[in-house]
Amino acid sequence: MGVAAAGAATLSLEGCMTTQLHEPKYYTETFSAMYITQDQKQIVILGPRYHYIFQAPAELVRLVQSELHADLRASFDDFEVAADQTITGRYDLSLSLGKASLTPEKEALAQALGMAPRVRGEWTTKGTLKGQRYAAGDAHRGSEAMTPLNRSYSVSIREQPTAGEAMAKIALTPVTVAVDGALMIAAVVLLPFALVFLADRMGRIRC
Repeated sequence: MGVAAAGAATLSLEGCMTTQLHEPKYYTETFSAMYITQDQKQIVILGPRYHYIFQAPAELVRLVQSELHADLRASFDDFEVAADQTITGRYDLSLSLGKASLTPEKEALAQALGMAPRVRGEWTTKGTLKGQRYAAGDAHRGSEAMTPLNRSYSVSIREQPTAGEAMAKIALTPVTVAVDGALMIAAVVLLPFALVFLADRMGRIRC
């Protein structure tokens, strides 16, 4: 092989390696428990690999605490994880009524809480979640305070590959277990945040 050909081959190989290094990777996270801080400022989602702590959207909190709660169904999708571990995503809520319809009173409540009617009488709303991703650690494992979701909820997460040094800098979760077994962040107790999830969303979560 000539010098020119060898040089071209080396450049081609380096180009392929560079492309592979910058290609996003996917992992599947299973959300096993979901909480809200007692002050209702943060939503905490626990998975086996990572914990996700989001600012709690006031609209979402009001819906979950309303009379419509029993009929709400949720899904998460379209998340983005940045190099600094900040994460944004989307939640979708709908009212699962089957063949029933909302009473005029509940229609007024749904509208007041930001939901809108769609086809076939379905009411929906959507919003964004913003927060931080943390390494899960072992502190919460085995806690009697763990309250699982109605079903595990798996999401395929897309993340931009980072160097080992950067991965090592992922902060450890601030979730701890108190003496009485309660889960906490700093001095704030975590309370179950009950959402019924639809089927797993294995769609893209972008970095």
